[in-house]
Amino acid sequence: MPKFFSIQTCLYLLGYRDDISLGKCFHYGIHTQKDLKVARTYYLQALKAKKYLAFHQLSLLSRDEGRIGESFYYLGLYYEQAKDWEQALAAYEKAANENHVFAMYRAGKLFAVDRLSKQHQVIIKKDIIEELLWYRKAAANYSAHALDALLELSAKEPKASLHLAQMYEQGEIGNKKVMSTAFNYYEKAHEMQEQAATCRLGRFYELGEAPVSQNLQKSFDYYVLATKEKNKLALDALAALERIVKILDNNSFSFQLAVIYRDDFDQSVSAFKCYQLLANKGDEIALVQMQKLADKNTDCAYELAKIYEENNQSENHLQIAYHYFARAMRGRHRAAQDHLESLAESGDAAAQYTLADSYYYQQCFDKAIAWCLQAAEQHYQPAVDFLKNAPFTKGCYLFIAKTYEQGQEGIAKNNDLALYFYEKSYAAGSKEAAFYLGQRCQCFDESGNSNPFAFKKAGDYFIKAAQWGYAEADCAYELAKLYEKNTHIKNHLEIAYRYFAKAMLNHHDMSREYLASLADSGDAAAQYTLANTYYQQQFFDKAIDWCLKAVEQRYEPACYFLKNSPFTKADYLFIAKSYEQGKEGIAKNNDLALYFYEKAIVEKDQEAAFHLGQLYQADNEEKAFDYFVKAAQWGHSEALLLLERLAAELNPNKQLQLANLYRDPPFKNENKALYWGRQAIIASANSSSLSDKALIKLIEDTEKNISFENLKVFSQKIARESVLTASSLFNFLK
Repeated sequence: MPKFFSIQTCLYLLGYRDDISLGKCFHYGIHTQKDLKVARTYYLQALKAKKYLAFHQLSLLSRDEGRIGESFYYLGLYYEQAKDWEQALAAYEKAANENHVFAMYRAGKLFAVDRLSKQHQVIIKKDIIEELLWYRKAAANYSAHALDALLELSAKEPKASLHLAQMYEQGEIGNKKVMSTAFNYYEKAHEMQEQAATCRLGRFYELGEAPVSQNLQKSFDYYVLATKEKNKLALDALAALERIVKILDNNSFSFQLAVIYRDDFDQSVSAFKCYQLLANKGDEIALVQMQKLADKNTDCAYELAKIYEENNQSENHLQIAYHYFARAMRGRHRAAQDHLESLAESGDAAAQYTLADSYYYQQCFDKAIAWCLQAAEQHYQPAVDFLKNAPFTKGCYLFIAKTYEQGQEGIAKNNDLALYFYEKSYAAGSKEAAFYLGQRCQCFDESGNSNPFAFKKAGDYFIKAAQWGYAEADCAYELAKLYEKNTHIKNHLEIAYRYFAKAMLNHHDMSREYLASLADSGDAAAQYTLANTYYQQQFFDKAIDWCLKAVEQRYEPACYFLKNSPFTKADYLFIAKSYEQGKEGIAKNNDLALYFYEKAIVEKDQEAAFHLGQLYQADNEEKAFDYFVKAAQWGHSEALLLLERLAAELNPNKQLQLANLYRDPPFKNENKALYWGRQAIIASANSSSLSDKALIKLIEDTEKNISFENLKVFSQKIARESVLTASSLFNFLK
């Protein structure tokens, strides 16, 4: 009989010799009938031989069997063996979603230590919270391994004890609540300073839950311990403490709770209310603690102020109330401020002063002063003393002074107090106060003279005001008036006008108007001061106008100024015309007119040259002719017409000058140049041996050829039969 081999032997002969290969044959039906059970057996045998690739095949096998949770579990094991921690955790989480208990346990194990990549980077960080949560989830699903892990950790990890306590309390282990065991684990966790366990033990004793009886003292103690770590649990414990205090109405508990509020939670207002309950029972220590809190906390200060205000059994109580209102307001407590302002507006002097003091502390000096003034107006002594002695700024003193000087709603005018505070402002360096005090010191008698002492003091104030930066023009103006009226001072008017000028140079309109009024009245010094000042401001027309008026009065400084100041040619021309023609207040003066026309000529002024020609025309035609020549050279057309009239009657030299003028711009005209050149030649030739007829014939014959280029040749021809030499004629024509 033929010998038959087993399926395994056949597969071995075909080369499938290891467990994983054989498992794949039965898994996928390779060379044999598909048998998933046999395949699993081979895969598990491979695992015993530490061939961890079998985990991957088991994952695929479980998937094919419809065991999704198990599939992800095996996949997680496969990744875990490959140290691909992230992939492993992801697979375990998917398996856990399918309620795979072992996957839950393995997920917890991953968090037991730091899991590093091949590059030694942390992939999964050790996390006791995550570890315990996974163990708890697995233990709740009857994982003995997970429960053992929790029990082991509970010996050193308080949160493990807490989890066990909660599981026993909620019936997650064995599906049955075991309160005594839960309580024991809570105590164990509490001993290891687990705050949640401490808080829960307080609840046990507060409610008297089995296995313990109600004991509010113990409950209170546990809750106090639970508040030490500041978090939500601590706030829950704090709320529980409040409940117990309300139930027991125990002074000791109230004191403890107040201290916890004050020191541990920085809840001063809550602590204040606890102390207030005790103070209402007559506890003086509690009242002291309330005052201490009020000294540090604005809300507490406000609450204490209201308490004293409502229990105003004596004047002292109101003072204490205002004291604490002020403390609250200093801390920017809005309600305290509003309350004080309502009292102050009703006319309460103490409230007004308290507001002033508080605003001063906040450096709101304008409000501080405003309220203090109102309290002082009611003769409230602390306000009066405060106003006079508080170290205000110079600006504040000035504000107070102006208030008393001018008065305002609720504040009567008081010149004495105004002066007092102006002096304090001045002492602090106020330029405005210095100026005001200078004005105050100008006390003149019936004759218009001031007291010498007052005069000096006023002057010192104005000078100091200017030095400190007050409007220099205003100070100069006041000094000017001061000196003007003080006739006992040597050269007082000279000094006064100097200050008027200084003010005017700083564009002080009142000084200008004052000087103008004096000048209009005929004051030569004022006229000169105006002239000099306008000159410096470059208002030359006004300067000259006033200077001329002062000169007319033979005021020496004005005369010197007029002759020596560097005016423009236009200004000189203006002065010259004023003297030539005369005007209101200025008499005609040809000598001065000539003098200033000559000054204008230096600047090549055609108008000045023309006027000079006119002035000389009656007495000296040749000199007039020379000035008209200059005027024409500089472009004066009217001067050219006058030159033609004069040239016809003058010697050949003047005619040749006229010819020369027509030779060049601005009046270039070759025909006229030739004409006046011929006229000069004719005039020259009249005294020669050549007959007039012959000379005219000669000129007519050459007329068409005459030009300035060949005029020299022509003149030489004429000169041979003339008394004129060729060179002199040529020089005239050149």
